[in-house]
Amino acid sequence: MRNSAVLMGLLPRLRPAIVVGIWNPEIKRVARLRLGMTRNILSEDLADAIVTTARTATGDSLRSVTYFTRANFEQLYLREDLEQDADLNDFVGHEWQGYKQTKNAYQESELGDYRFTVRAFSNGYLVRATTERQGVLITTDGLTMQSYEEIAEAIERILREESGKE
Repeated sequence: MRNSAVLMGLLPRLRPAIVVGIWNPEIKRVARLRLGMTRNILSEDLADAIVTTARTATGDSLRSVTYFTRANFEQLYLREDLEQDADLNDFVGHEWQGYKQTKNAYQESELGDYRFTVRAFSNGYLVRATTERQGVLITTDGLTMQSYEEIAEAIERILREESGKE
C-alpha cells in the first residue's frame, strides 16, 4: 500500500504520453502508467525487464526507452523532465532501416558481426539494440562506451530470450 501511495504522489508531475514509466527505488522495479492511447505490443513482464535493465545500467542518465518491431513501437519510459515531443514514428522507422542497412553492409566485414549502434547528439546519446524481429532504443545522458556495450548486451539477451518463447 505504501508503494502505491509513493507512486500516486508522482502522478501530478507526469506529462501526457503514450506510455510513461516511473522508476520507484523503494520497490526496485518500474511501474508503467498508461495514459491516453496505448499499443500493448509487448507483455508487462517484458516491458518491465527492458526498462529495469536500462534503468539499472544507466541510473539517472536514462532519458527514454522505446521498444519496436517491424510494424509498431511503444515508448516504455520517458524521464519526467523531458517533453513528449519527439516524432517517434519517423525516429523508429529510421532506426529500423538503419539496422537493416548496417547489418547488410557490414556482414562480410573483418570487424565481425554487427552488434549495436551508439549515436551522439548535442543533448544526449542513443543506443540501438536489435534482433531480426524487434529492438529497443535507449536514450541517455553521457555514459562510457563500456556502459553502452553492457546495456546493449543485456537488452539483446532479453530480446533473444523473448524470441525463443515464440
